[in-house]
Order: sequence, then C-alpha cells, then structure tokens
Amino acid sequence: MTVVAVWPLTETIVNLLTGPLDPGQVSDWLFWMYFSMVLPLIAGVIAAVQIARASVVPSPWNWIPLWVLAGQVTLWAVPQLVAVATPAAVTQAPGLWGALGTLGFLAGTLGLGIVTTVLATTSRGATVDIFRSSPTS
Repeated sequence: MTVVAVWPLTETIVNLLTGPLDPGQVSDWLFWMYFSMVLPLIAGVIAAVQIARASVVPSPWNWIPLWVLAGQVTLWAVPQLVAVATPAAVTQAPGLWGALGTLGFLAGTLGLGIVTTVLATTSRGATVDIFRSSPTS
C-alpha cells in the first residue's frame, strides 16, 4: 500500500529531475511511461484485494476500493481507446475527455474518503448497555 501512496510523488520527482526528452533516449522514456502506468495499477490491485480480504469492513463495502480502481481504469482506458479508434473525436471534444479524467481522480479520492467517513460513523457492531452503579456513601 505504500507504493500506492508514494508513487505520485516519486513519479513527479523523477520527471522533474530527468529534464527534457532527448531523441536518443526514446526507448528509456517509453519504458518509464509504461512502468509509470503498470506499477501503480498492480500495486492498487494488490492493495484493494488486501483490503477486501482483511474482513475489517463488512461486506459488500469491503470491495469498494476494487470497484473504484476498476472505475478509474475504465475512465482512463476509454479516452485512450477512443483516441486510437477516432482521433478526430478527441480533438472535437477535449473538455469531455478532461472531465472523464477528473471524474476518475475524484472517485478515487473524494469518493473513497466520503464512503469511509460514512462507514466509520454508521457501521458499528452491537453494543451492550452499561449501567452505572449508584455511588455508595
């Protein structure tokens, strides 16, 4: 789970330190680009499955991180597939594709935050009433 949390900062720092693209380093940049996509995805799947299998959160809520990850992957993949199939569609509606990316980001951050806050306040196990004994004088 640490990789999921630290990866955006690591990626940003590496991109800033490497400088501009050199034509002789195209294969290195392609490797970095694919690595930057695959590593967080694999780490996210592992973390979501660990959360789901931990049985800390009652079912079906324990699967929400995996649902959110699937939604984020879908919102990332759809514009990529549309861009490959019909490049003109991407240039005609750039706001739509930006909105899909923002929606995927918000689902992962705000969506999970809101769900966990609601579950933390509402999902409580059965409690036993405790009665205070009267003080003896």
